[in-house]
Amino acid sequence: MPDENNGVDESILEKIQKVLNLAEKAGTQGEAEAAYARATALMTKYAVDQVMLDALGEGGKRDEITAMAMPYGSTYWQATRYVLIELGLALGLQPAVSDYYDRKNGHLDWWGWKSELKTAELMWASLEIQMMQAAGVHMRVASRVTDREERFKEKRSFIIGFGQAVARRVRQERLEARIKESQARGSSGLLPALVSRDDQFREFIDQRFRKGKDLRPPKIHEDGYLGGQRAGQTADLNAPGGRVGGRREELER
Repeated sequence: MPDENNGVDESILEKIQKVLNLAEKAGTQGEAEAAYARATALMTKYAVDQVMLDALGEGGKRDEITAMAMPYGSTYWQATRYVLIELGLALGLQPAVSDYYDRKNGHLDWWGWKSELKTAELMWASLEIQMMQAAGVHMRVASRVTDREERFKEKRSFIIGFGQAVARRVRQERLEARIKESQARGSSGLLPALVSRDDQFREFIDQRFRKGKDLRPPKIHEDGYLGGQRAGQTADLNAPGGRVGGRREELER
């Protein structure tokens, strides 16, 4: 659209975005640098800036900042809510938690770019299944607790440990990917002053939300927490989304 793109035809923006996508998926540093150099030349030729490209999003479709409701209502709602916050932050999203908590039907909002929220949702769908299955195995095989209340605390702590371990891994992988991308872009001469999606998102969040209190996890049961940490360190972060392995009610038993 000319009004939104400063007169640049959208097909040009789509072409540049495809080249940038190739750069991000390149198998070698050299291939990435070559693709970024090509994108830089096209951006210079058509007077295109990063803001115009970011508006397109993935696949050449116009992207936008929006919210996605993530339910946490379950038997272990406190732990699940905490994990959703940790994972959301690790993925570069903004979790927004209401002051009113509903243990059965509660949810929080993940704010982010629409294209990234869908990917995050699929990741969580897979991780939630892995988390609850691993927690069930831990309670059947490794738990030494017989008291019902203590078993509840141990499983809740497992979920928290799993979530923290996964969030650390996600942060590390994102950091390594950003470093690799930054090195390739720098070598290509891509303008460093271009406004990034992160800058736009941070500005949006700063204007919309006030800083709240840090949410602390419930009291930790050591054996459950350590078991969750071990399971989270080996969880598959790239598994396809979906409710595999049984219904949610069955996984929470």
